[in-house]
Amino acid sequence: MEKQSTKAMVAAVAEVNAPQKFEFLSDNTDRKVKGVVNQAGWFELNTKSDFEELKKINNPSRGSKHVPIQHYDAVQLFGDRVSSNTNIKIDRQIGLLSPNTEKFLLMCEIKDDSIKDFSFILGFVSFNDKTRAISVISSTNAFVCSNLKITGIMSEKQKHLNGVTDGTAKVFDLGIANFEQYRDKRVKQIERSKNVEVDDKILSDIVLQMHRSEIFGKNPMMISNILKEFTNDIPRHDEFGSRSTLWSLENAMTEVSKNISPIRTIGYNQEFDRIVNKYMTR
Repeated sequence: MEKQSTKAMVAAVAEVNAPQKFEFLSDNTDRKVKGVVNQAGWFELNTKSDFEELKKINNPSRGSKHVPIQHYDAVQLFGDRVSSNTNIKIDRQIGLLSPNTEKFLLMCEIKDDSIKDFSFILGFVSFNDKTRAISVISSTNAFVCSNLKITGIMSEKQKHLNGVTDGTAKVFDLGIANFEQYRDKRVKQIERSKNVEVDDKILSDIVLQMHRSEIFGKNPMMISNILKEFTNDIPRHDEFGSRSTLWSLENAMTEVSKNISPIRTIGYNQEFDRIVNKYMTR
């Protein structure tokens, strides 16, 4: 799901400033697939006709026991499982497809009328190249800047083996069932982050831990870009106001994350939460 252009609600993700049409022919399809690409390099699917393009893709088996579930089938299955939950109403959905068509991420936006500045995302990741099992994901999406933060895996994983469809249905059901608990926890977490002031001492401590982190430490330029975004005298979005809270710092990170793979952002987000969590309990 790394796209290459479009407007988007993603930063997990990924968002697009200059939509660019794409048309490609890969090893996994004998027909050209049309769509748009995001700034992280993944194909983005927004409309019903975009998702219909997934029918053209047929990812092959990678071994005698490997049974990939095709992306279109997975999308339909997920939609069926969500529709059976009356507490979850999908407002729109976005799909992200990797350039080689083997990796796919679905994000369904779920709005809550009681929350004004962000919505929730519920979806899944499925890699048909054997590098990752099917998993349900969750995230939040800041309306003002389309900053999507994929914060974690919501269910156990299902490998692409015999019985993958039945196993995937169970994984989807578990992830969907866990979503409401995640939603309540995430609302409280965001409200706390809006009230935690980030002074120079706290910021220095966070940056030092990022440099020491196995994940952020491998990408010092990302740390630099986060600091640049956070300390900018003129915030990219007025709604972020003075760059002084953990919420602003989190949005600075997701803004920078728009330029990297949606899947890689999961690791960054989880590591960021680990680093700043101690300030949330003070």
